[in-house]
Amino acid sequence: MRRRSRRGLNRIGVLAMALLLALGAMGTAYGAWSDEIYIQSTITTGSTSYALSCGTAHSPEVSCGASNATLHITVAATAAAPTPAGSYNHSFKVLNTGDLPVKVQKINVSSLPSGVHVSTTGVVESSVIDPGLAPIGYVIIDLDDDIEESFNFDVAFNIVLWNEA
Repeated sequence: MRRRSRRGLNRIGVLAMALLLALGAMGTAYGAWSDEIYIQSTITTGSTSYALSCGTAHSPEVSCGASNATLHITVAATAAAPTPAGSYNHSFKVLNTGDLPVKVQKINVSSLPSGVHVSTTGVVESSVIDPGLAPIGYVIIDLDDDIEESFNFDVAFNIVLWNEA
């Protein structure tokens, strides 16, 4: 039987040592490049606020009041003094009193009598209003026939931050 000499490491020992050193170097390199930093802060970007106000009526039959984000419109008529068929309008303003732009997301009109149609111009859905500005809009009321009774309706504005869907 032949005896093996124990002079140093054999080939398998050298290979194992090289793998161990390589794994150690990889672990050290990974540790050096995998730092995590946690930052905690508060960011204030501004505020949103607006005011809705009635402007002038372009006919004596139409009057307006405003509260919160709603215009309250009255069309006056009696049997003795009916309001003739035609188109009537009333102006309004949406003043952006905040620091950020706002957008008119939706305009809702409450129920109307038959033969009455309402729309807005100037300030419409998707209108963006920059801070400090107050664009003028108009509520347009179209009557198909003469009316002999007064009626009321509301025009409600859903106003949101300019970049909301």
